[in-house]
Amino acid sequence: MAENTQEIRFGATTKELTEAVDGVKRQLESLKEFGEGLGDQLKELFAIREIVEFVKSMGELGEQTERVSLQLGISTEAVGELSGLALLTGTNIDSLALSIERMYLNVQRAARDGFNPGAQALKVLGLSAKDLIGLNADKYLEKLTEAASKFAPSLNLTTALMAIGGRGIISVSSNEIPAEMSRMVEMAERGDFAGARALHKRILPLLMVNFIESNPIPVKSAMASMGLLEEIYRLPMVPPRPASKQKIESVLQQLGIGGGVPA
Repeated sequence: MAENTQEIRFGATTKELTEAVDGVKRQLESLKEFGEGLGDQLKELFAIREIVEFVKSMGELGEQTERVSLQLGISTEAVGELSGLALLTGTNIDSLALSIERMYLNVQRAARDGFNPGAQALKVLGLSAKDLIGLNADKYLEKLTEAASKFAPSLNLTTALMAIGGRGIISVSSNEIPAEMSRMVEMAERGDFAGARALHKRILPLLMVNFIESNPIPVKSAMASMGLLEEIYRLPMVPPRPASKQKIESVLQQLGIGGGVPA
């Protein structure tokens, strides 16, 4: 570092001191330029690293898309759509692909045994295993979606779908009776479809009355009657009609959950 030192001796003239100070300034400017150059180089290095990581992640995404495409026999565009659905439901494409494969297996079992829970579930949906065998995933899900859209509300869609490989439920009624809804799903997960159907039959009046008016008006009214929230409606939501409110409270009393009494 000898080249970066500046000697100032005692008894130096003003001119010598000025030259020494100027020398120090020049060295500081040189160091500043060096630091700025180094900073630019580091920025470039980090930018390159980020680009490498991006390319790597895109490569992994491409490999995952191709793998799922081959796994389910669908186009990469369809895999992209399923990936979006997976994100919306809080899962990922690999988990969704495994669920679809499980459905395939259940449908194959249903084709061999008409008394299999999966066969009975498809019957409830107005389908048969023969309708689904040999279809790729997007056509398979399209048929299930079409069947579910025509599903009678008095029947147990959750148990039916779980019998052929569905997982869980997104439920309005879980706001009112979370324990019952969880128990029904857990029964179906264990293969106890008889128990799940019996529980569903018991809570069916609530499931039906929840849609006596536009959702979520009835649920909000019911939860207020149960002491779970204040009955305040903000536009465009309005209070239920008196007849509807009377029906809601009647169902709550029937199930023993009105007035803040837990189910």
